[in-house]
Amino acid sequence: MKTATDAQISQIRDRSAAIAISEAQRRVDEAFHNRNIEGMVENAASRQVAPVIERQLKTEVDRAMISLQLDITFLGQISDAGAYLRVGGRPGLDKLLELQENAPSESMRLAARSMLETIGKNYEEQFVYRTREDKEPDFVQSKLSTHSDELKKFGESEKRARLIPILIREIRTDNDLWEVTTAFLALRKLTNQSFRVFDMDAINRWFAEHASQCK
Repeated sequence: MKTATDAQISQIRDRSAAIAISEAQRRVDEAFHNRNIEGMVENAASRQVAPVIERQLKTEVDRAMISLQLDITFLGQISDAGAYLRVGGRPGLDKLLELQENAPSESMRLAARSMLETIGKNYEEQFVYRTREDKEPDFVQSKLSTHSDELKKFGESEKRARLIPILIREIRTDNDLWEVTTAFLALRKLTNQSFRVFDMDAINRWFAEHASQCK
């Protein structure tokens, strides 16, 4: 008798536990399907996430504004250096070369390079125009005459080779930008290289590769 009673009690407990679990699950499902509860969850998530997103956006905007301000300042420096270069100031050339080397971004480096190329082309065109000749002047012969004292100890066949390092020195240091321009043009002809006027990087690369020939 006692054994049968214990078995019934155990069955009742198991059934009650199952009913309780089922009821609890039903209430949880109802709660999460209730629109008010979902709204509360969404609002709570929004309150937590929105400030984080806002801070991130503010950081990105601040970074973009700082970058824009730096670019505007850098472009102003390029413009100032270009204006100085256009009127014959060697410091304008040196400044543009420095800006090209130390640009804060690739786009700013290209902006400085473009300014150099444009003004260099203008110098070349203006020089040829100023000669008022039908044919291109013999820039090599002109430089040989200019540096005749330095080259007088060399034979005629050697003078042209000895002129190359003199032209590179002139390009790097002469304050007269018309002389620098003609040095570029003479060097272009002597080396058969298509150097752009004021393209100092190209000159330096070529010189490094041919240093043994330029003593």
